[in-house]
Amino acid sequence: SRKINSTKSQAQSLTTTTTGKAVRATSTSVKKYSTKTKVSYSTLLQQLRTSKALISDEAALTHVDKDNFLKYFSLNGSATYDAKTGIVTITPNQNNQVGNFSLTSKIDMNKSFTLTGQVNLGSNPNGADGIGFAFHSGNTTDVGNAGGNLGIGGLQDAIGFKLDTWFNSYQAPSSDKNGSEISSTNSNGFGWNGDSANAPYGTFVKTSNQEISTANGSKVQRWWAQDTGESQALSKADIDGNFHDFVVNYDGATRTLTVSYTQASGKVLTWKTTVASSYQAMAMVVSASTGAAKNLQQFKLTSFDFQEAATVNVKYVDTTGHQLAQGTANYPDGAYVNGRYTTKQLIIPNYRFIKMDDGSVTGTKSLDANGTLIQSGDNGTVIYVYVPEYMAIVKTVNETINYVDENGHALTTSYTANPIHILTVTNPVDGTTTTYYSTITTSIELDATTGRPVDSGWVLGNSQDFDAVTNPQIKGYTVTSTDAPNSDLQHVSAQTVTGDSGDLEFTVVYTKNVPIVTTESKTVNETIHYVYTDGTTAHDDYVAQPITFTRTIFTDAVTGEKTYGGWSAAQQFAAVDSPAIKGYTPDQSKISTQTVTGDSSDLEFTIVYTKNAPTVTTESKTVNETIHYVYTDGTIAHDDYVAQPITFTRTVSTDAVTDEKTYGGWSAAQQFAAVDSPAIKGYTPDQSKISTQTVTGDSSDLEFTVVYKADSTSTKPVKPEQPTIPTTPTEPVKPGQPTTPTEPVKPGQPTTSTQPVKPGQLTTPAKPDQPMTSDKSVQTITIKFVGQRLPQTNETDQQHMTLSGLLLLAMSGLLGLLGMAKRQHKE
Repeated sequence: SRKINSTKSQAQSLTTTTTGKAVRATSTSVKKYSTKTKVSYSTLLQQLRTSKALISDEAALTHVDKDNFLKYFSLNGSATYDAKTGIVTITPNQNNQVGNFSLTSKIDMNKSFTLTGQVNLGSNPNGADGIGFAFHSGNTTDVGNAGGNLGIGGLQDAIGFKLDTWFNSYQAPSSDKNGSEISSTNSNGFGWNGDSANAPYGTFVKTSNQEISTANGSKVQRWWAQDTGESQALSKADIDGNFHDFVVNYDGATRTLTVSYTQASGKVLTWKTTVASSYQAMAMVVSASTGAAKNLQQFKLTSFDFQEAATVNVKYVDTTGHQLAQGTANYPDGAYVNGRYTTKQLIIPNYRFIKMDDGSVTGTKSLDANGTLIQSGDNGTVIYVYVPEYMAIVKTVNETINYVDENGHALTTSYTANPIHILTVTNPVDGTTTTYYSTITTSIELDATTGRPVDSGWVLGNSQDFDAVTNPQIKGYTVTSTDAPNSDLQHVSAQTVTGDSGDLEFTVVYTKNVPIVTTESKTVNETIHYVYTDGTTAHDDYVAQPITFTRTIFTDAVTGEKTYGGWSAAQQFAAVDSPAIKGYTPDQSKISTQTVTGDSSDLEFTIVYTKNAPTVTTESKTVNETIHYVYTDGTIAHDDYVAQPITFTRTVSTDAVTDEKTYGGWSAAQQFAAVDSPAIKGYTPDQSKISTQTVTGDSSDLEFTVVYKADSTSTKPVKPEQPTIPTTPTEPVKPGQPTTPTEPVKPGQPTTSTQPVKPGQLTTPAKPDQPMTSDKSVQTITIKFVGQRLPQTNETDQQHMTLSGLLLLAMSGLLGLLGMAKRQHKE
């Protein structure tokens, strides 16, 4: 091999001298020896085998890719390989599949190696179980347990890594066999440790030789797998049906194992651990499994470069080839060509070693138990063959006594006797058997020479008895029968068992005593509460005369359970009218007749009195505005201005109980319009107008006085006591009859014109400047119009209305004369 040639070449490059120096003709370090020491060829060869210079020789590396994959790896279970793509389908997307591929030689752990590839965890984010990678010290043909172990549990001294896609809680082993005897597909029988994180996640896993408690409490041997180191979460998005980069890198110098995985997001997750120096050569296996949940799980190899170690396998089997135990080979000189290997015969309980396999057991002849490694990789298998030594079988016989009534219902806890264990030992040579009995041990360890049980708790014999048992006293019951042989109504007699006996089960029947009869009574009450809506008392409670019922009770003599007869006939509470309360109305005018029975609870009613709504009326209020026009001496200068009254309303609520009145707010505020002060010739008012007045329902009447002061050039006109009646050419005017003044225009009535007068502008009636005189035939009256302006010129109408005013005055005078004539005629 390349490694042997390399070893010889380096050995020849060494020289020995009496000066004590041995110099390697390479770049490695110098080894110094005592000046009087001679170094043998074999010693130098051994030094070469263990030197880092040899281990770092790149020429000795084995390179594996998709083209030579099947030369270095074997497929097992559901695993298949596609040589074109380099893809190993470890499990198809099917339920209950187990597959793996294992390296057919071991890896030299003093040498660096790199495994580069990709993993596909399937496309179902809720699928199972994931992919496990394991390096272990067992045989290259060993495979780990499936299911929650992911092919790692069950391997010896394994350092594994898993990409776990299904969370598993702790599962105790269901099988009481040692781990090496359990099929790799029997995950429930093997059991598994609980996951350290929620799936999916990645982490390192290690196995250790432990005693694990089974589901029934016994102890069994397992190479138990447990998560170790840092757990890093994967994403459900990584289970996308695509391949993701996966690299395993091992540094032989630092013994650091590094695993990296590239997520779907592009993020690279990295895990690191250190491999102990005791690991010199390790086998490798990659596995996956499915169960009730499934996924397509694949590995695609890019390259694998490693140093093959020179190793042997070791197996311990019975005469049928069934594996009995696990063991490892030792390499005192290292796992190298020309190095030594050693194995040892194991002590396997209940088995005796008979030979090394000559090919008749497994079909392969065993290597010597100890020997020399002649080539790199797998040098063969050492196979130890065992036969059962005094086969031991333990059977347990139980005695159970049930205590029941006539209907078969259990009355108390069944009696269970201390079991009798029966050990049957078979001589593997002549087939004879010996029987032992015990109530204190189940150990099956036998003396290798005599075949007798080692535990002193076993007693040699042909039979053993269960003790007699006294029937328990059960309150209210009497024993009437039993099916136990040779027994009476007080005891179950002693029972004898032998190696052929099965479990014993007996029944003792009890008859129930008659019940006790009594009578009970019950009173039903009716109460009516009268309250206001706030919960306070409105009236004294009404309490009716109670009604009484009776019934018969049958008390069970055993359990004290009471059985009740029917109550006496139903009865009634009379109807009750609700009392009247002034100003309130009850929510119920009465409580009607109530029919009650013995099953009825006390009756309790509550009548709620709600205060009656108050009486609501409409009151109103009028606010007036009056404006007086006077001269400075207090005399009237013009007729009062009286505005249209403004009316307000509000609601008045009268309490139904107290008659107290509650007033609502007045209706909205309103306004009196602004009023211009009328113009009086020769006078000036102290206020040109009374502005807009806002009033509310709370306002009083408004009253204003505008005072007119005479201008400096005018005098106050004197009102004649008796005006002079003007005369006409045909008929004299009757003295004392005043000329009828023109009717003032109503406020708000605009003067008719070709253009409309601005709204809201009132025309003030003119006041005569001077009374008519008696020495004139025609009375001259000047009418002044105040505040009326022309729509186009904005000038007052005074100068433009003179002619029409004169005409109006003349007509008024004429009408006045006619009126006087009519009155004179009547007189």
